[in-house]
Amino acid sequence: MQISGHKTASMLWRYNITDARDIKDAGKRTERYLETQRGQQHAQTPTQYFGTNVG
Repeated sequence: MQISGHKTASMLWRYNITDARDIKDAGKRTERYLETQRGQQHAQTPTQYFGTNVG
């Protein structure tokens, strides 16, 4: 309810019209996004990514 902004559980369930396929697709998109973010962070600042400082 905090994420969607619904104040009551009845309103949350009224508009909760997802199925298993929607949830799987959202998980895959989230995974791809996180992989991209990790890759960009690693490529830009590898020493910060691993928690070490060189130099």
